[in-house]
Amino acid sequence: MERVGRLAADLTGALGRRFLARLGESLDQVALLWRVIVTLVRARGRGRQIIRTTTIEQIYFTGIQALPVLGAVALLLGVLVIVESTERLSAVGLEEALGRVMVVMIIRELGPVMTALLVILRSGVAIGIKLGYMTALREMESIEMQGVDPLHLVAIPRIIGLMTAIVCLFIYFDVVAVFGGAAFAWAVWGIPLGRLSWVVSRAISFPDVAIGLVKAIFFGGVIGIIFVYRGMSAGRKLTAVAPQVSRAAVECLLWCLVLDVTISAFFYL
Repeated sequence: MERVGRLAADLTGALGRRFLARLGESLDQVALLWRVIVTLVRARGRGRQIIRTTTIEQIYFTGIQALPVLGAVALLLGVLVIVESTERLSAVGLEEALGRVMVVMIIRELGPVMTALLVILRSGVAIGIKLGYMTALREMESIEMQGVDPLHLVAIPRIIGLMTAIVCLFIYFDVVAVFGGAAFAWAVWGIPLGRLSWVVSRAISFPDVAIGLVKAIFFGGVIGIIFVYRGMSAGRKLTAVAPQVSRAAVECLLWCLVLDVTISAFFYL
């Protein structure tokens, strides 16, 4: 019994230490978010040209260069939703509900989540690796020694660029998925494009689009903050960069799913 008690105490202690460590990291990320907001207010206008250039480069990398991949994913998912929905709705004579299914599946849920997933795998990982190597190679220290806040010069433009790009990518995903699925339905089942467009236009509402955009904005902020935090937490060891970036990717995916469920529940329940 004494041995069992010691094992239980050790297990409880390990779980407690792990929980406190994760809680501390979460609080540090919240503190980083606060620092970003304060820096945006206090350092407004400083280094405008450099920051604008870095932000545009991030938008180009995250948004423009991701269009082919995201377009292919959106088209395939749009076709998949159409195939599954048409088969089931036709069986019960509810083809009019097809538009609503597309709105719920694509605009409300699949659009923000799939866009966030692509941004995590592509741009988020790139940001984490970039900042991780800059931290490990002491480039951040060099910037700070010149009297410049690395957060203002390096991190904030990337966060803003990522948030801007993910909102645009969300809209692009929805358009490609809806019209690609509609074109497939017209080509295979002969459903008129005009009729299907009319059904979708009746089913979609402003809150649907607004809530999707809210999700995209929150997802972009979470992805940017977590990858910046993990990248700048790599320390001076190059070998620490990969584990930090890997943890950031997992954390971003989990937090995006939590936010997705929370926002949907808040507005629709």
